[in-house]
Order: sequence, then C-alpha cells, then structure tokens
Amino acid sequence: MVDPTKQSRCPQLRKLIFRLGAIIGSLIFLLVAIEIGLHLTGHFLIKTIALDTAANPDAPSGFLAACFGDSVTYGPIDTTLRSYSYPAQLERLLRREHPTLGVRVLNEGICGANSADVIERLKSRLAAYTRAPDLLIVMAGTNDMWNLHAATPLKNGSASLPAGKQWLAKLETTRVGKLSAMLGLRGAALVNRLLETKGEGEQSRNWQTEDSRYVCVLHPELPEERPFLETWLRQDLAEIRRIGDAAGIPILIGLYHLSQMNPLIREAATQAGLPVCDPPGHGDAYWKMTGLLSSDGWHPNEKGYAVIARHFAACFESLALIRNAAEKK
Repeated sequence: MVDPTKQSRCPQLRKLIFRLGAIIGSLIFLLVAIEIGLHLTGHFLIKTIALDTAANPDAPSGFLAACFGDSVTYGPIDTTLRSYSYPAQLERLLRREHPTLGVRVLNEGICGANSADVIERLKSRLAAYTRAPDLLIVMAGTNDMWNLHAATPLKNGSASLPAGKQWLAKLETTRVGKLSAMLGLRGAALVNRLLETKGEGEQSRNWQTEDSRYVCVLHPELPEERPFLETWLRQDLAEIRRIGDAAGIPILIGLYHLSQMNPLIREAATQAGLPVCDPPGHGDAYWKMTGLLSSDGWHPNEKGYAVIARHFAACFESLALIRNAAEKK
C-alpha cells in the first residue's frame, strides 16, 4: 500500500526542484548576458580611448614623451577634465620650463591595465607612431594584484598561483569577474569613508592597504603570494627594458602615489637596469590630508595629478632626461 504522505510530498519536491532550476538557469542567463554586454562595452571603450590619443605625433622637431600605464596615467574619466591628467599637465609644465623645445606628451594610459596589458599597449603604439618618442614613461604594476589578464608567469609557466587563489585566476578571465573586483574595491573605499570614525592619525593609513583585503586576488605582503608578483614584475620590467633598447628610447619607471606594489616595482626596475622615479608627495598622510584624492579615496583628483606632473618634471631634471634627448637632436 502506498503511503499517502509520500505521494503528497512528491509534487512539492518536484515544484521545489523546478523553482531552484529556474532560479539557477536565470542566474546563468543573466551572467552570460552581462558578460556579452561587458565585452561589447569594452570594445567600444577601447575604440574611444584610442581616439583620444593621436596615432601620428605632430611634433617633428620637438621633444616627444609618451606616458604608458593604467588609470593613474589615463586620468579623469570625465572628458571635460581630460586636460587635468598628469601627462597633459606635465606637457604644459615642460613647455613653460623649456619654451624652445616644442614639448609634447602623449597619454597612452588604459584604465584597469596590468603590467602585461601595458606591454601590449607599448608594442602596438610604438609600431603605430610615425616618429619615435624621445622618452617613455611607464607606471604599471599596481593592478597586477587583482587583474590577472594575460599574466606573464601564467602564460609561460614560470610561476604558479597559490592553490587557494587559482580559481580566482579563472574568474579573472571574465569581464564579470573584473567588474566585480573593481566595483568591490571602489565601493569598499567609499563605504570606509562614510563609516570612518577613527582619529586622524589612524586615518592617515593607505586606504588601498585597508581596502585591498576585500577584493584583491593577490597581496604583495603575504609570503605565499608575493613570489608570483615578484616573478611577474621582474619578467615584465625586463621586457619593457628590452623594448626600449630595441627602439633606442630611454625609459623612466614611475612609482605610484599610493600602492603596496611600489617596493616590488622598484626592485624589478632596478634589476632590469631602469631608472626609477620615487613616489610623488610626502607619504600616505600627505595624500590623505591635503585634498589630493578623488571621491574613491585612491585615485588622484585634478590637484593630485598636478603633484604627479611636477614630480615627474623634477625627475626629468635630476636625471637630465630632457637635456640628453635635446643634445641627440
């Protein structure tokens, strides 16, 4: 004899399974749709960024520098504020200091780029120029903590991620994963600002240090994760040096205003034999307490980019980069 209670449970169980399946199917469809949308949006944005940069520099007799990097190089996303990026302000500053040189500074920054992305940008742009720049400025590496796209050690098998982080590397291959990391990092910064109740002394700590634990794939201060980042930067900085040597163009490596990756970038650049421009400003408290950061708590604002521009100009003078380039003409 069939238990009537079991018969009554079967339809309910089937309904539950059907509902769960429908929910899971809807989520999968939504993620696929978002992924496709982000790919299309990314394709459009890359075209937009390319249009912002002249393919054929029109300074045939002047001093030409090209700045490569990520969002710190690209500057404000708002098109009405593009003239406040550090390359644009650096150009105006150098023109005032060297009025006879016809200085031009190109902005080759790409938001969210890691060091491998910057290398690809460097190769493609150098091939597109009708005139080689006199100097390359490269500021890259801080996004290597969370953006594993085309990471050099993963491509050539020279280093492996910690076992617990390998699944995150797979997530990073999707636009959804990258967007989640970026929104999580910036959202954590904004929430941290709204809920901040600590004293000024404790507030002066680097917000990126505090926020990175929420979303970063890798952390440069963890002994099990640092070796991968060291290997990656060492290989990429060596490749950047090789590209510069092959083109006969000097390269200056810039460190970030705020980044836990600065020590690793400096070490890799030194090993590659590249000159390094120290971090601008006077430490974390300087950036936090003087109104030089944007609302996300990490990217510079217009005044912050001016500080970076002045700092690079000072590095040029101390390393005699402009004078040496002018003497070669």
